[in-house]
Amino acid sequence: FVYVMSEDSIKLLDFSENIFKPKVTVLPNLDKRNTSAKLTKDNDLVVSTALSGIYIFHTDSSFTESDTIIYNYENINKNNGLSVTEHYSLFNFQDKILISTKTARGLYFLEKRNNKYVVFKLKCDNLPIFQMSGFVNNLTEDKNGNIWLQLVSKRYGRKKLYYIAQGKQLKFISKPFSSFPELDYHSIFPEGDSLVWLGTDDGLYQFNWKISKSFSLDKGFSTVINKVSFNDKTVKHIISEQIIENEQNTHSFKKGNIRFDFSAGYYINERKIKYSYILEGYDKKWSAPSFENHKEYTNLPHGLYTFKVKAINPFGAVGNVDEFSFEILTPWYYSFWAIFGGIILLSLLVYAIVKYSNRRLIKAKIRLENIIQSRTAEVHDQKKAIELEKEKADKLLLNILPVRIAAELKATGHCKTEFYESVTVLFTDMCGFTQIAEITDPDELVLKLDAIFTQFDEICSRNKLEKIKTIGDSHMSAGGIPVRNNTHAIDAVLAAMEMQQYIERKVNVDANNVAWKLRIGINTGELTAGVVGKKKFAFDIWGDTVNTASRLQDAGEPSKINISTSTASLVSDFFELKYRGKRPIKHKGEVDMFFVEGIKPELSINNEMIKPNKYFWEKYYELVELKQLDF
Repeated sequence: FVYVMSEDSIKLLDFSENIFKPKVTVLPNLDKRNTSAKLTKDNDLVVSTALSGIYIFHTDSSFTESDTIIYNYENINKNNGLSVTEHYSLFNFQDKILISTKTARGLYFLEKRNNKYVVFKLKCDNLPIFQMSGFVNNLTEDKNGNIWLQLVSKRYGRKKLYYIAQGKQLKFISKPFSSFPELDYHSIFPEGDSLVWLGTDDGLYQFNWKISKSFSLDKGFSTVINKVSFNDKTVKHIISEQIIENEQNTHSFKKGNIRFDFSAGYYINERKIKYSYILEGYDKKWSAPSFENHKEYTNLPHGLYTFKVKAINPFGAVGNVDEFSFEILTPWYYSFWAIFGGIILLSLLVYAIVKYSNRRLIKAKIRLENIIQSRTAEVHDQKKAIELEKEKADKLLLNILPVRIAAELKATGHCKTEFYESVTVLFTDMCGFTQIAEITDPDELVLKLDAIFTQFDEICSRNKLEKIKTIGDSHMSAGGIPVRNNTHAIDAVLAAMEMQQYIERKVNVDANNVAWKLRIGINTGELTAGVVGKKKFAFDIWGDTVNTASRLQDAGEPSKINISTSTASLVSDFFELKYRGKRPIKHKGEVDMFFVEGIKPELSINNEMIKPNKYFWEKYYELVELKQLDF
């Protein structure tokens, strides 16, 4: 009988009747990914899977020889004490099945007790070797009870072979295998008492105990500096042991390139010999071991040096240190007389240059003083005139444009239009202004409007609104531009209340006994802002938000503040609002409207709903986030 397994199926081949055409029995499909399989001493088949534990197949005792073989199976998983891992490996060890887990890092024995298979964990976590290792990649027991295994380290994933001699004390021996490549050894087969065969994806390897024991792995060996070259010229060669430049212990060179070639007197697996070196007087510590068997230094500073090198064989033994001492000579221009002469020449040159420069400077100074005295008064007057004109121009520009827009216009000569996602627009209009204009003296009317709009401008400034323009008897302003903020809707309503209070208090009835009433419309939404034109330019805003604010003003009532739903949603926590229902406006159909009745009583001084109290401002400042302000 032969079991054949793939990742998704298991078959039994029976060669008893026909060796060329065996009878095939397919074992129950596990619908799992199979990883390895082993036979127990009772010839039960144990199959490991990925993530799903192990399965044990055994034949049904009720079948006869003429019947098809029937298999039953049981699953050993986390419910039986087996850790969950992405990969399980099975090994035969001491007539038991040894289970190795990859990611869970544990070893388990599978054992049959009272006709039932159970698993128990090996207590090997305290062993230093297992604390350093991630999992057992392969394990084989030879006929003498010795163990051959491969462990994979947790931190670096290094794969090392070990040998454990049969006995009470566990001693992990790995040095004889140091020269083996770090590969996955899928099979380890001990043959006799000295040979071990190791199978990998790249080929088959053989280890012979007799050869390994015939030499000492830690036996000392020599490290030799074969050749020393200076500027591509050989200074010392190991073959002749002759010093070409001179025969002193310390060799002298001028500045240039010096190269050291070295080797080791060790001839087992020579390609894996590493070297470490240090140049005393230049390097601070020994170099990391590497396979390079030469080292070159370029343009070393003058001084005494000793180059030392040592070899490290594949088994970690360090050879004797060889060394070579030499001196880099001091260049002539570093000698005392050269430095002294250079200082004297440099001093004379500096003295001559300073003397000549001083004479030129004195003449130039006299000439410049005459010019400066004649021009100072002229320049002073011109500067003062320019500063006055600049101050006038800046004031005029700031009176026309917002500060940031004016700064951009002065810096670049133009101003880009900018899109704003949330801005509150405020429109005012005098009720019955046409009739007022008919009965009021024109000069008096203009003075009246100037006083009103001047006060409106001050109210806008106090409430962080930007005045956009006046159109006849209408005043338009906006909050949230050009500096974005989170309080523009609240600022606009506060400004609107101040405007209504000002009209009621100061302008309600004029000398002609004419009543002045104000309608205000406020809307919040997106718009575009920028500077229009090259001559008589102005900062302006465009968008449906502006048109809707104008229509809200038209649909309002005298002495009332009419706001849209978008504005109401932003100010409802601060102000008492009265819902007006849906009202038709031009080009928009029916729109929800609200009257602002005043500040919420609990947020106003003396509950009068006119002026905000400290609780209003505490709540207000919660909305102010400096990180969102666009300066």
